[in-house]
Amino acid sequence: MFKPNYSITSNILSNLIKTAEARAVVDNAYLVPKWKVALRREALIKNAHASTAIEGNPLSLEQVSDLAMGRDIMATRKSRRSAKPFSQARLLVPPPRNGRRDAARGPLWEKFSVVHKMYKEWKNSRRNA
Repeated sequence: MFKPNYSITSNILSNLIKTAEARAVVDNAYLVPKWKVALRREALIKNAHASTAIEGNPLSLEQVSDLAMGRDIMATRKSRRSAKPFSQARLLVPPPRNGRRDAARGPLWEKFSVVHKMYKEWKNSRRNA
């Protein structure tokens, strides 16, 4: 087993404590519900952009955002196809109600259902093209 050689100095410990305190403030901060929705949507769009950019998709963040909102963009068909299902699938999954989910059909099941449906639609559209 790998055992790195390090020591926790008082400076490192002090920074860790400050970071933990700052996180506690952020976690317990009140957010206006409208802001929560906007922040969640923005995070999902950025996640969709980053995930498709890793795969070589040249779309900008603004273009991925437009696709997620259902707008038409100037891009190659391949670029649109790779980003659109991912960004829309993530935006279609509803947030938890009151912080709880149905135990039998949790968040993973919901995401799988949406992605599977979009995959079948994509597969059929490729057959017809």
